[in-house]
Amino acid sequence: MVVAQRKHEYYALEDAQNEQIKKQPSSAQKRQKMRAGHKLQIIFSVMIVASLCVAILLGYVSLTETKYRVHALETEIKQLEGQIENYRVQAETFKKSTVVEERAIAELGMQYPSKSQMVFLNIENPDIMGVEETKEVMQEVAAEKDHSMIAGVKDTFYKIYSLLD
Repeated sequence: MVVAQRKHEYYALEDAQNEQIKKQPSSAQKRQKMRAGHKLQIIFSVMIVASLCVAILLGYVSLTETKYRVHALETEIKQLEGQIENYRVQAETFKKSTVVEERAIAELGMQYPSKSQMVFLNIENPDIMGVEETKEVMQEVAAEKDHSMIAGVKDTFYKIYSLLD
């Protein structure tokens, strides 16, 4: 009977161990439960890291586009500054009297006035010279012009010609 009792105890112990094993989840079950929660954590972590990477890349893209626009504007500024300098040089050449004189003669057909076209005025100090003397001088000049009819016509022609120039 002792052997039977030992055998019975052995089987009872074995049954108790089997029940404990059944009550405790197996390591594979623990792994599966942990893996499901762990998998969600990993997926969320990967999604957060991926979204951060995409955000950083988008930041670099916008930065690169801005640098490209700045470079294009700097190039345009340099071109415009070159054009301004060219216009300044052209303006300086137009300001020179020799260039103006040559263009007036060549393109417009202008010429220097002859002695007969020039009128010289002799203005003396009006305080020294009296009003009566001035009238006399003007009458003398008028008398000289009246001497010849041709001189008057010629004078009128020169005046009209000088107005047209």
